[in-house]
Amino acid sequence: MPYDKDKDPPNDDFVEDEIARAIGPLHKLLPPNKVAALEEMLRDTLESDPVAMALLKAARPRAIPLKSGDKDSPGATAPPGKTDKAGDTKVGR
Repeated sequence: MPYDKDKDPPNDDFVEDEIARAIGPLHKLLPPNKVAALEEMLRDTLESDPVAMALLKAARPRAIPLKSGDKDSPGATAPPGKTDKAGDTKVGR
């Protein structure tokens, strides 16, 4: 069954971005119906194959904790609302 973003429940943006990135270069080489079929097959595989699901889970970006024990984590960002008026984070001061 063809994928319809209006009818089907919304898919994860990360999954859709990865499908677009993987299939994108083929838009210049294949007719639109073939590209759509490849997108559908990849989406179905990512949503149903246990190995593909495990790989997708491992590839997902993860939130960086603000602190690890008593030390600030480099590159971490403060949660919303944890900034002073100048926009600097209050966390870790």
